[in-house]
Amino acid sequence: MWNQTKNQFLNCLTGSYYNSSTTGCINCSSLFQYCFDCTSNIACNTCGYSLSFINNTCMPNCIIYPHCTSCSFSIANGISCDNCTLGYGISPQDQTLCITICGDGILMPTEQCDDGNKLSGDGCSASCIVEDYFNCTNVANSLSQCLLLELSISPVCIVKN
Repeated sequence: MWNQTKNQFLNCLTGSYYNSSTTGCINCSSLFQYCFDCTSNIACNTCGYSLSFINNTCMPNCIIYPHCTSCSFSIANGISCDNCTLGYGISPQDQTLCITICGDGILMPTEQCDDGNKLSGDGCSASCIVEDYFNCTNVANSLSQCLLLELSISPVCIVKN
């Protein structure tokens, strides 16, 4: 920026912008928390920590995290999802991931069945897979119903010599 009063160029460091009314450099992070680069006091060009500039604030953009409806940010923990859409829960391994919840009674595309519990041996396993010798019926807005198939056992003859 050209400073007419001093007849010289005034270079602001990255992360600052030249404010003509104060004739000095203003640090972007003093205007917008977590802002790393701005060209005015109106908007942040680059938010740090993978944040987005939304509603005049550097904040997490939950839209980029599938099935996440609200999220938060802290320097210590980064971005984390706070709420997921129905049928999904926050992954214990990665707080930005919403994953299907087996055993919640909501059948999701990654599940073969969901009978509302995490018990194996009832036809729908603890990992929501139809167990051997069972047939499960999935009806919208209802728990999976699993029934043991009738097994036909053929008689075996043992011949002794």
